[in-house]
Amino acid sequence: MNNKILSLAITGILLSAPCISFAQAPALGTAASFVLFTSNGAVGNTGSSHLTGNVGTNNGSSTGFGNVNGTMHNNNGATAAAAADLLTAYTQADTISADSLLAPLLGNGTILPAGVYEIAGNTVLNLALTLDAGGDANALFIFQISGTLSTNTLSEIILLNGAQACNIFWTVEGAVDMAAGTKMKGNVIANNAAISMATDTELEGRALSTTGAISVSGILAYTPVGCNSPLHTGPMAPTLGAVAGYAIFSGNGGVVNSGISVVTGEVGTNVGLTTGYDSLTVSCDIHPIPDTSTASASAALIGAATYLNGLAADIELLYPAQFGNSLVLTPHTYIMNGAVSFTDSLYLNAEGDSNAIFVIKTYGAFATSTFAVVALINGAKAENVYWYVSGALTINDYAKMAGTFIVDNGAIIVSTGAEINGRVLTTDGAVSTFAISTTMSSIPCNSSGTPPVVTPGDTLTVDQTSPVTPTNFTSIEDAVDYLNNTGVTEPTVVNVVPGTGPYNEQIVLGQIPGASPTNTVVLNGNGNTVNFCSTSPSNRDIIRLDGTDYITVENFVLNATCTYAWGVHLLNGNEGVTISNNTINLSAAYSVFAGNMQGIIAGNSPTDPAAMAGVLSEITISENTITNGYHGIRINGNTTTEAENVIISDNILNGTTMFGVLLSYAENTTVNGNTVSMKNVAPTQDLQSMGI
Repeated sequence: MNNKILSLAITGILLSAPCISFAQAPALGTAASFVLFTSNGAVGNTGSSHLTGNVGTNNGSSTGFGNVNGTMHNNNGATAAAAADLLTAYTQADTISADSLLAPLLGNGTILPAGVYEIAGNTVLNLALTLDAGGDANALFIFQISGTLSTNTLSEIILLNGAQACNIFWTVEGAVDMAAGTKMKGNVIANNAAISMATDTELEGRALSTTGAISVSGILAYTPVGCNSPLHTGPMAPTLGAVAGYAIFSGNGGVVNSGISVVTGEVGTNVGLTTGYDSLTVSCDIHPIPDTSTASASAALIGAATYLNGLAADIELLYPAQFGNSLVLTPHTYIMNGAVSFTDSLYLNAEGDSNAIFVIKTYGAFATSTFAVVALINGAKAENVYWYVSGALTINDYAKMAGTFIVDNGAIIVSTGAEINGRVLTTDGAVSTFAISTTMSSIPCNSSGTPPVVTPGDTLTVDQTSPVTPTNFTSIEDAVDYLNNTGVTEPTVVNVVPGTGPYNEQIVLGQIPGASPTNTVVLNGNGNTVNFCSTSPSNRDIIRLDGTDYITVENFVLNATCTYAWGVHLLNGNEGVTISNNTINLSAAYSVFAGNMQGIIAGNSPTDPAAMAGVLSEITISENTITNGYHGIRINGNTTTEAENVIISDNILNGTTMFGVLLSYAENTTVNGNTVSMKNVAPTQDLQSMGI
């Protein structure tokens, strides 16, 4: 009876509600990755256009494009799939029943709510048309035009109250012609007709044709975000280790300065001499001759270079000689095969994610023009930008660069007045600087300088509400960077001051120099919350212990809010690690997928939860509360060297999808006192509290 009453009440509400469109958004499928695409016809560009998204045709050629922040596809499997998906999306959008009829003159200050609109005849957009979502981010706008679509100069689409370009569709039964200065929003699909876009047109969306040429001239176009489109977070950053404290370094070659250079960080070489630098203008140590610090730095640099060299590229920039020129890049791994000439400016757009990583790999010499600029926008940080150069690096007069340049077997020249917000490092080659400055404030001093020197009984603090002091950091990331780079000589405690959270960041610890059974490290969250949102399958862990030994991680509340999350990840072998009294909350929506949600996991892969770990010993996991893990705790021993002396005790594992505790290839292991509650996600799902 109660169910019947509820059904009647809902029916009454629907009958009395105003007319609302419940149309389902057309599915673009693989065509969604393209910013410009035609199933049949040429795609051409004149002038300097800046495009984010793939460009291509399934029957024709793409010509005139310089470097595109995407992949060029002509007549291949990707275009065949996109052509099929585009036709399906067009049919879906064009056959939805319309809510309203509109006159063929759009704009002139009109405001439209969400809906499906039918327009008869050739249509013109003049001045401004505002699309009002009414606070509904899923509001859908579909315009079915049974004629051509043209825009007048400087006409624009304005989005209001949560309207998103990804939820706007234009189906056009004729040619599309956008005049100079148009600001267009949405997915424009021309059926059996051409598309042209004039100079200074800006498109947040896509220009797609089922059959017809596409021609653009000096435009800005980019695929929209939202509507479950993948967020760009970039690859996993390299581990710099002992070389992180150096702003200028060579693994094998002299490091020579002329003029007055102001350097934030250390300077040195592991083979040769370091000369010409003034300790009054260098914030950390100058290493005039090789020493233990430079030896460690050289080894770490080779490791970082090897990692970057082996990193698979997402996007190839096809014209290295045209690099720069106001190009906009998003977090990806890029590759250029050939000598690079960097002219004018480059924009690195983090799309609002301050943790996003950029890797730009070049195979050939790399040279900038004078006054060349790398601009960081929308949250991009210099410490998250990495350049791999297989060849000589020349940074010309008064250029302003950002990021860590790692040159693999090549010389470095940084000329007069150049500013480096980062590092210039080479594995093998001479380094010459001429009255330059390096300014990355997050570079720690490995040997001496401003970072604190830990003495017995010292406690470092993290308090984002207080200023930086010799022993206080304003982020957990800064504190662990200090540990990673400076190391410890005595037992060390890092206390996150109670009540100063939440901290919205990822915590990545590496091999802490000096850590030992007597020089232990404690990272104490004191009940503070750490929030981390990952939509990248290659960067899942809230806390990563990458080869970290003799550390205790305790008293944190770790919240994963997005698609991927591993609460604590033990990577590349660990010894003497204790993880205790933490609360780990994973997203229930994604916990039914094996790779997505793991509470505490040991394994040597950032993406594969089944990957075997490195050497594991003396691992204690106790009194943690983990909610919504596919596995609550998963320890993947090694078939060659089994995990040993592992203790898993008194943990509360709530809402587990598969195993509460999954343990493989381990000996001398204790598992007791754990409480496991399971989540029955499907009748056929095999659910077990523990697997060994």
